[in-house]
Amino acid sequence: MSVLEYNEELHLKNVYQDGYDDCAAQKDAIILEKDAVIAEKDNALAKKDLALAELNDKISKLEALLADLTSKDN
Repeated sequence: MSVLEYNEELHLKNVYQDGYDDCAAQKDAIILEKDAVIAEKDNALAKKDLALAELNDKISKLEALLADLTSKDN
């Protein structure tokens, strides 16, 4: 390309577009990474919720047994 063919406006548009494309790719990578972290934490919360529900069920059963034993003693 000779000096006579150089188009500063086109060059600056290309530089801007390259920077924009790089930022968009970085943004997408960050979003994917954060989505993966959120999914991992959601999974951990779901497991804890399940464990808590199981413990609550056991507590309810134990309370029912205790009520039965208490009523039999009377």
